[in-house]
Amino acid sequence: MTEDVLRYAGFGVLAWLVVPLLSRVAHRLGATDPSPRARDVPERKRGQRPAPLVGGALLLLVVLALVAEGAWRPGTSVVVYALAAFAVGAVDDLLPDGLGPLSKALAQLLASAPLALAAWRGELGGLLAAVLGEGPSAAALAIVLSAACFNVVNTWDHADGVLGTFGAIALAVPPLGAVGGACAGLLARQLHGARPVPYFGDAGSHLVGALVLVEPSAWPFLAVPALDLARVLVVRLLRGAAPWVGDRRHFGHALAARGLGPAAIALVQAVALLGVGLALHFL
Repeated sequence: MTEDVLRYAGFGVLAWLVVPLLSRVAHRLGATDPSPRARDVPERKRGQRPAPLVGGALLLLVVLALVAEGAWRPGTSVVVYALAAFAVGAVDDLLPDGLGPLSKALAQLLASAPLALAAWRGELGGLLAAVLGEGPSAAALAIVLSAACFNVVNTWDHADGVLGTFGAIALAVPPLGAVGGACAGLLARQLHGARPVPYFGDAGSHLVGALVLVEPSAWPFLAVPALDLARVLVVRLLRGAAPWVGDRRHFGHALAARGLGPAAIALVQAVALLGVGLALHFL
């Protein structure tokens, strides 16, 4: 237990130190939100200083370190799945106007293929294998759950500190505690007042989504962002808007509209995530 806490804290401090360097690299590569080369900047982002998209690179380095160290041994298919999830998000981050809705959905399905293949062959273990089973139906279910996880977590990255809070809580347990610590370190940078605020980006959110899916202990914490996404989609449809077009209707946006700052929003989110997540965990 002590070793796990120290690992979490150590990677949190390391992330805090590395984020400024990654931010400079992101600016040089044009991996910012919005992109300096973007032709069509959404109205909600106009006038916003380009924020470096560093979360994906940061978390990928941590995941690779865990695999190299042998602290996380999920099997080759799961590692390839995590890398594919990162790659899809990275492409979206680096393209000036990102991937279109259809292209992004197809890319997410392609990224889910390694997990689907492992489920088909019955190569997954633990609770994930028990839920999916094996064979063609398991592969299909793996793809559906993967795409859902990608989008739930991706849309939860809608305000400063929101996804950082989720990752720091949902991925705090072994063997991925180091990833949770890195999320906490990036969260600390976001709340510290760095300008522009470093973001997770799609690479970060897709990688977090993949890791949450393959780590059953993190599943209960998906409830709050999943319910928030479902609510937002219903509201968009009722108002005649395309469900995939972003807006400012998410939980974090509602809290910001009531005058809460990033730190207060993160605290409210943490209470909601822990309350609902722990309640579901012990049911």
